[in-house]
Formats: sequence, structure tokens, C-alpha cells
Amino acid sequence: MCIRDRYQRRVHGERDLRKMMIAKGFQARRTTMFLASPRNWAAVSGPRPLKPLSVQMQAGFAKTTKQEFNGRRMFRDCLEVTKFKLSSLNTAVAVLVFMMQPGDPSLGEVLALATATQSLAMASQGVNQVVEVNYDRLMKRTENRPLPKNRLSRENALALAGGLYLSANTIFALFFPTQAIVAANTILWSYVLLYTPLKRVTESNTLLGAVVGAMPPYLGWAATGLSLASTFPLGVALYIFAWQFPHFYGILWMYKDDYKAAGFQMLDNPAQASFIMKVATALGAFAVAISAANGSLHPIGAAVMAPLLWKYSLLPISTFQASPSPETAKQLKINSYIPFLAYLFSILATLIYNRLRKHLEARRAALEAPPQTA
Repeated sequence: MCIRDRYQRRVHGERDLRKMMIAKGFQARRTTMFLASPRNWAAVSGPRPLKPLSVQMQAGFAKTTKQEFNGRRMFRDCLEVTKFKLSSLNTAVAVLVFMMQPGDPSLGEVLALATATQSLAMASQGVNQVVEVNYDRLMKRTENRPLPKNRLSRENALALAGGLYLSANTIFALFFPTQAIVAANTILWSYVLLYTPLKRVTESNTLLGAVVGAMPPYLGWAATGLSLASTFPLGVALYIFAWQFPHFYGILWMYKDDYKAAGFQMLDNPAQASFIMKVATALGAFAVAISAANGSLHPIGAAVMAPLLWKYSLLPISTFQASPSPETAKQLKINSYIPFLAYLFSILATLIYNRLRKHLEARRAALEAPPQTA
């Protein structure tokens, strides 16, 4: 074989070599040796057709796929039972208030608080769904949840909630002051032992639910070890308390027949509900003023909140009062999120701004300080 042929073999490989040899008339022996290898034959003629799977192999693949599907479905059911998204909102509020402290919390402290608060909130939601599973079966809004559909047993849901509860208390006990674990348990047991059973007893359950729902800011502040009499958590807690009335009354009028079918005692007078929501909106404006006064909300953010409360709170309430219906109730619920999220993001922006200004001032002071002589 000449040098040129060796070069072609090295560059183009066995397949191109076979074509070259056929063109030169050396097909007989070399081609037979080349095609003797199944790997080379596949390179020339393409892959061989696969044999059909046996019944046993097909059953094995089906079982594996079913197990993977059941695993993903169970994971989603666990998130739904513990209301992961709603719990994340409570966690975000607690962490936000925790970072309002004068000092600089470490990343480890922030992550520990977020984990503990998320676990606590998910545990309370899990216990609530275990308690109300029979009522959830009577409501179209909740009949497809994992527990009413028996996709998840009550025992498993209770075990999940218990594990989350224990992990939350462990983290609070190890890394935070005693008042944090007291605040955490106060929130959970108030929700489970007071708000949940009172939903079938009195219409005032909404008021108690709003109080419990407004406590996460105090959980975040309790984790700092500072006095709970501070106005920093007060402003955020008051706003969350006020926000819950248009949010919940919107849900109530969207699914009013469901609540009646389950036997829940809910307000049935749209005029009275509208009055309560207007008072709550005024209370929300007062909460904005408190946050602006203590410095947790920048004056620009406070000024922006005024037109947002007017457009997305008062106007939808007036529309609902003039024509109470599921459609206007839905708009009432959706619009309530806009000023609420704007308030939280304004506080976050103020917090970042204050931190940056503090560090820049400290750096400027360090640069302007006279050098120390030995």
C-alpha cells in the first residue's frame, strides 16, 4: 500500500477506505475482511432492525414508567396539601421583616429562618387540610385536592405535617431566641385550634383568620431578639391584616355556594362586606404611613401607594358594592394583589437602599479618616 493510500486510510477511516479499494479493483479479499465485522457492516448498510421487546421487558418498562409517574404525582400532591406557594408568601414576609434589624444578619441566619418559617407554614396548611377533608369533598373548589380524591391518605398527610412541624421547631430552638419559637407555635396553633373550627361557628372567623394571617411579620422580628413593641413589624402586620379582607371576600363571593354546601358560616351581606373592606383599605393606608414614619418605607414608595390603593382597592370595592357577582368578586381578588405586592417590593427596595447607603457612608468615613501614626 502506497503512502498516499495510508494517508487516505488515516484521514477518512475504514468506510472511505473500502470505497477507495473498490474503485481500485481490490475488492475481493479486503472487502470480505472489512464486512466481517458487524460494526463495519452497520457503518455501510445502517443499523440492523431492532427485535421487538418481549412481554416481560415491556411490562418492566411500563412498571418503571408508572412508578416514576406516581412519584412525581405524590410530590405534587404533597406540595398541594401543604400549599407551598401560599406558605412561600408567609416566608418572604417573615424574612423581609427579619432583615429590617439594625445589624447585618448573616446568610446562614436568613436561610435558617426561611427554612423554619416555610416548614411551619406548610405544616399548618397540612394539618388544616387533614381536619377539613370531609368538608373539602363537599366543595367544587376543593373536591379535587389530594385528600378528598384519596390520592394521599390522611395518615401520610399528618405524618408530613408533623415532620415539617418538628423540623421548624428544631431550627427555631437551635438558631433563634426563645420568643421566636413561642411566636411560631402561637401562629400554628391559633390557626389550627381557633380559626379552623370557628369557620363553622361564626361569621367573625374572617376577622380571626386575618389576625393569624398577619402574624408572620412578628415571627420575623421575634427571630431578631429585639422587642416586639417595635413599629417595624407593626406596619407590615397591619397592612397584611387589612389586605386579607378584600382578598378573602373576593374568594367568598366567587364560591359562595361552595361555602354554604360545606356548612361554613360566612358573611352574606355585600353592603356590610363592602363597608368592612373600605375600612380595611383605610387601615392599609395607615399602615403605609407607619412604615414611612419608621423609615422602613421610602417616602417615594409611600407616595406611590396612595394612587394604587385608590385604583386597585377602593374602585373595585365600589364596583362590587354596586353589582355583587362572581365576576366583580374575581376582579376584587385579583386587584388586591397589586398594591400588596407593590408595598412589599417598596419595602424591599427601601431596605436595599438603606443598606447600600450605610455601607457607602462607612467606606467614605474610613477613607476620610486620618492615617494612624505608629
